[in-house]
Amino acid sequence: MDYERLFSEDVHNFMRSPVREIFKKVDLNSIYSFAGGYPNACTFPLDDIREINARVLDRYGAQALQYGATQGVTELREAVAKRYGVPVAKVQITTSSQQGIDVCTRILANPGDVVLTSSPTYLGAIQSFKSYRCDIRAMKSWVEAGLGNDTGCGNVTGCGNNNWHEDEAGHGNDTGCGNKAECGVDTATLARAKFCYV
Repeated sequence: MDYERLFSEDVHNFMRSPVREIFKKVDLNSIYSFAGGYPNACTFPLDDIREINARVLDRYGAQALQYGATQGVTELREAVAKRYGVPVAKVQITTSSQQGIDVCTRILANPGDVVLTSSPTYLGAIQSFKSYRCDIRAMKSWVEAGLGNDTGCGNVTGCGNNNWHEDEAGHGNDTGCGNKAECGVDTATLARAKFCYV
């Protein structure tokens, strides 16, 4: 039976996990890949992890092993809300940056929306954007994007037409910006002026 005729239209927008494809081609015992989230296991603080697990189990018992609230552990949400001065109801805890990107894309992006990214950018973000049928475009600067004055930072990019931008500025990528705080400030300022998400 030909099952392909039963597939949804979105199936064609799915892509293999780029990280998984990278790992298929290498000996995991011979590399430490930050791109794939695979650091040196010798750096894991096993004693600290044992102690933390013991404290959590002593405090919460079997409940610590149960499913929790979908918005995140209440105590953590309350701590985040207090730190940033926002209502607890507006705090959502994600289990990883990948989940955060996926949730934001699902909420904010429509099929065909333009998403501008730095180049290169996080492979996991591209995976999420493609699955929601976004129009992904790599940009090197606001000038290249046609959105005004350049910020002077190689990897600051922009967006327009009520679309949005996945910004890697200041997160240690290899596109020339490094950790310049002013890059993020300029990105935010221009994004407000052009009414797009960052």
